Amino acid sequence: MAPTAFACVSSRLNRAYDYILPPQTPQSPPPKPSNTPDFATMLLTNANTTSHQLFTLPDGRTLSFATYGALTGPVVFHLHGLGDCRLTGAFFDQPSKKLGVRIIAIDRPGIGSSSPHPNRTALDHAEDIRLLAAHLGAKTYSVVGVSGGGPYALACAHALPADDLKSVSLVCGFGPFELTVRRLRWVVWLFYQFCGYLPFLLRWMRAGEIKRLESKTTEKFVADTKAQLDGWLYRFLGPHDKDGDLLRDGDFLTLCVEAMREHFSQGIDGHMEEWRVMTAKDIGFDLGEVRRDLPVHLWYGKYDRSVSWRVGEAIAEAIGSNAKLYLRDEAHLSMIAGRGEEILRRLLEDA
Repeated sequence: MAPTAFACVSSRLNRAYDYILPPQTPQSPPPKPSNTPDFATMLLTNANTTSHQLFTLPDGRTLSFATYGALTGPVVFHLHGLGDCRLTGAFFDQPSKKLGVRIIAIDRPGIGSSSPHPNRTALDHAEDIRLLAAHLGAKTYSVVGVSGGGPYALACAHALPADDLKSVSLVCGFGPFELTVRRLRWVVWLFYQFCGYLPFLLRWMRAGEIKRLESKTTEKFVADTKAQLDGWLYRFLGPHDKDGDLLRDGDFLTLCVEAMREHFSQGIDGHMEEWRVMTAKDIGFDLGEVRRDLPVHLWYGKYDRSVSWRVGEAIAEAIGSNAKLYLRDEAHLSMIAGRGEEILRRLLEDA
């Protein structure tokens, strides 16, 4: 997740160390806490091809999506972050089974098997979600936007019919770009400034990332990443220890790498479109226009070094009293991967 976990943390560490330092000898991983999510089971779930489906939109484009959780029950659309894809909906699979929730995780245009949609907007994708909901027979539903999926979740809050959309959650979510970037950690802010003024730099970095994904097996990519976690550069630029613990989990990293591979499966253009939409100065609507009777839940980690909780605070202030900020003792990855049950329970109260 460029602010999302998978593109920002893993690629930054691999890229920096590939050019600066040789891999170090990995230390033995610490024992997993008893409450660690079962990432091995998530990998098996993603390997089940029957969970992955295609929908043809009226304009002829294809929308790819995966289903998680219960076979029936309240529907929640999962909007992935920047740099990953529908496969990260697996983080919500186990809690949604427990709660009887049906998760529909969607690939945005140009990602996974979804057809490209050049010059699209966040509001365009909200319409895609409305059409998919009708196709699936979901008369009512909620939306969860994770990290870079935040602007799309906010677009749903603005555009989707009140009779259909019952609640929206952002999890470590980006908001409108100018509101967000002013509240980011300095190193993340600097990254956005450089790439904003020099977009060819981002394309060059991502092309290198694709080349590494193509040249290394998943096992090699995971091993190299884990070997670099104790280096000085990681300690200087890396995430909070809560996220560091996850990055030492081989199954978690494998899921991240598989999500990155799928994200770039059509090449780099879909990612560049994602970047353009997320960094647009005009998101296409004002947050104050979100309807006042729609519950908007804003979940942020106190120790998130990718998307500050101050972003959620500013979004809540802009939307009004129907938006509520939830702060937890989590970082970016740990919030996304470990708080699914609490997030879904709160959504169910509005279903």
